[in-house]
Amino acid sequence: MEKKLLEVKLNLIISFLIAMVVLLGTSIDFVFATDESNKKDIGENNIVIEENKDIIDKSPTQDFIPLQPKIKLSLDEAIKIMTTVGTNAKSAELKMKRDFAVQEEFSEKYDKIKKAMDNKDKAQNAINYLQGLGLTEQKAEAKVLGSGNTMMDLADYVQSAGATSNNKELAKTGRDFTKKNTTNNYKAEMNKIIQDTVALYDGVLLTQENYKIAKDSLKAQQENLKNIELQYKVGILSKLDVLKSKSAVEKAEMEVLKAENKMKETKMKFNYLLGYNVMQEVEFKDRLKKDDKEIENINEAIGSAILNRNEIKASDIAVTMNKIKFNDCIDYPKSSSTYLKAQNDVLVAEKNSLDARSKIEIDIRSKKNQLEEKRLALKSADALVKYAEEAVRLMKLTHQEGISTTQELLDAEVKLYKVNLNRAKAISEYNKALRAYNDAQGVGTFIMPFEVTQ
Repeated sequence: MEKKLLEVKLNLIISFLIAMVVLLGTSIDFVFATDESNKKDIGENNIVIEENKDIIDKSPTQDFIPLQPKIKLSLDEAIKIMTTVGTNAKSAELKMKRDFAVQEEFSEKYDKIKKAMDNKDKAQNAINYLQGLGLTEQKAEAKVLGSGNTMMDLADYVQSAGATSNNKELAKTGRDFTKKNTTNNYKAEMNKIIQDTVALYDGVLLTQENYKIAKDSLKAQQENLKNIELQYKVGILSKLDVLKSKSAVEKAEMEVLKAENKMKETKMKFNYLLGYNVMQEVEFKDRLKKDDKEIENINEAIGSAILNRNEIKASDIAVTMNKIKFNDCIDYPKSSSTYLKAQNDVLVAEKNSLDARSKIEIDIRSKKNQLEEKRLALKSADALVKYAEEAVRLMKLTHQEGISTTQELLDAEVKLYKVNLNRAKAISEYNKALRAYNDAQGVGTFIMPFEVTQ
């Protein structure tokens, strides 16, 4: 009887255990799946840590800007988006349409003046004819001629058309200039957008690199802690050494958190400018590395800039337009305010034109000097990383032998962390300086104000 009772109890226990295993198996699978979805591979060192992020089922702005599946994006692809459908690209397109409107305004003005000048003799004959009539007859004849009510109205019509050779030349010059340079203005807008896009994309790459460096540093500090705890257990190191190492780990963890937050903030700004939801997940295909483009000779760079920059074109057209306007004042007394003002406008425009060339040369030479400075800074940063890596290697060896202290080892690790950050920044700044130097040799980013040429 007791044997049968025991068998029943064992069967019940076994059934219960089987049921628990099934339930736990499902729970474990779920936990593992959840953990894997919230973990991130650090990269080269195969460290996996959980990111400190909120689980968001739905972004508050998703109804307006939908979240998409993960987007993979290279720098060239980002530039294409920013220069076609990005927020700033739309503004550039509107500005180009406005420039076309100014171009059309010049054309209309030129056509109006040309038409008025073609009919000027006819209009003048009509005025001379009306002068010999009385007021009543003037009104009747003026209506037949298709102008106003009196001889004076017809005269005002001719005058308002601006039917002078100088005004005709102004309109023609303005029309031709805007027609030729509307595209250059648009290029300048695009250059600014591209510069901003590259700077922001590189900014993301830099924060990603800093995040990786911070995690690598954390891993190194965690390894140090393990080794120091082992040496403490066998009596080689003191409790103080362990505490120092733990403190270093905590600081490294804080650096990882700061780097991660900075990276997230930069990515949100990038998403906004590309028209994505700010929480859109984007995988950046490119990696932070030195740009190996060839550096243009300084004299050739200056020559190219003076030939292409919008600042030069704007200053030169101002000289031309002011000289045409001055021709209207030639018959004024040379002491009159009208004559003096028009003359001064020409002199100022000519000085600005010369100054523009000097300023462009200064700009190119300054950018070349900055590029050389960044090149040397990057070279120095590369060397410092090598020195710091070797210092850490040697410090680990001497620490194991008891020659160097725990604090010296920790200091060496921190030094390596800092020089790695410095090298990443140096790469980013060199690339930025190279782009600025090369871009300055084209039309640049200056937008010519066509209105001032009217």
